[in-house]
Amino acid sequence: MSNKNQMYQDLVEVVKVCTYTPGEGGVAGFPLLLLGQPGAGKTTLMDIICDELGRHFVPWHLSLKDREDIFMKAPVKGKLRLHLDEEIHNLLERKHVTLFLDEVTECDGSQQKIAMRMLQERFVGNVALPECMNIILAGNPPGQATAGQRLAKPVVDRMIKLNVDELWPSEDYADDWCSEYEANGFDYDAAAVTPLDADKEWERVYAEWDKVFKEERLKVGAFIRANKTKLHPIDTKNFNPRSLDDWSFPTRRSNARLGRLLAGCRIHKVSERLRNALIIGTVGIDYAETFFQFERNLGMLPNFEDLLDGKVQYQHDSLRPDIAMILARYCTSLVTEKMALKKALSKSADDSEVWEGRVVRLWKILESIIDEDPMSVDLLEACVNTLIEAGLSSRKPAFTMAARKVCVKVCPLVVNANY
Repeated sequence: MSNKNQMYQDLVEVVKVCTYTPGEGGVAGFPLLLLGQPGAGKTTLMDIICDELGRHFVPWHLSLKDREDIFMKAPVKGKLRLHLDEEIHNLLERKHVTLFLDEVTECDGSQQKIAMRMLQERFVGNVALPECMNIILAGNPPGQATAGQRLAKPVVDRMIKLNVDELWPSEDYADDWCSEYEANGFDYDAAAVTPLDADKEWERVYAEWDKVFKEERLKVGAFIRANKTKLHPIDTKNFNPRSLDDWSFPTRRSNARLGRLLAGCRIHKVSERLRNALIIGTVGIDYAETFFQFERNLGMLPNFEDLLDGKVQYQHDSLRPDIAMILARYCTSLVTEKMALKKALSKSADDSEVWEGRVVRLWKILESIIDEDPMSVDLLEACVNTLIEAGLSSRKPAFTMAARKVCVKVCPLVVNANY
């Protein structure tokens, strides 16, 4: 495959996962910001890719519009009523629309507020955007924008950022570009592509979603528990990005998006290179590198559900306390997750029995780790406190018996007060 074709297929992969992955609140996908030098062909490529993915592509130059161009109040029968731009009305009447906000780095403060409401509240004026509509944005990197506008931190935090020039350097596909230009002048034949069936693609995604999203959500939760000190949102007042790396950072919002992104990448079988780029574009490179190491450590561990069900065993290595901490935090997330607790307490006896067995086995696993490595007490304290706060050291007689030996060593004051 030529470099140019590889670039195109990579972009299809990226746009597909950012379009056909359930976002928060039931909306389609995640906002994706493509940053690249002027004239790189971002708009043309997105038009072609959206055709292939079964989307209606609607480009919109927000930077060229005033607020009154988009929506304004006009008198009707003696009352002021809100009137929307005709383009917005056309958007609302179509299904599976990709709204492409071009040149967003040229938007001034008032235009960014309009974009912010579209991204955060999914509203234009007082009209809600359809849930099946996703938003892709394009702009120029810092220093290359004509007007030199700086995107506000709350706007940036609501998007996944990708540096087109960095992922696909122009020199890598210059020869292919020249050959195609010389051959046909980029006279693309849109009819030659069979578009994806959007409804069937959503059916395929939702068939796998619940299971995969749960696994990835628990992974992110365990990672955050193990790296709380790294979750430091950037101060809005002092937000002054000097490079593209500064435009992505860890916040509660970006971490919530991370679990969905990981699940989407698994379902759509996104390549590791592009998956890593999307993660970096969500939470920043420093945070992402720590997460990648966390995932590598996870690969050294057994399946956590099988472990808690007694199907496999864990042998603690005192030289790798970090592995034990990951295991403990991940298993703690599994048994204390709100959905797991609710299901166990309100559903059938079989569900409750499985969950109770997992809680007891977790206490025994923690006990075996402490017996083999007494120095691990400090590492496990947060997990033990989480289990106690969830009532999993006292809710059932079996919990009390299993938890006592661990609590005596990790938090003796709690034992003296409750046993």
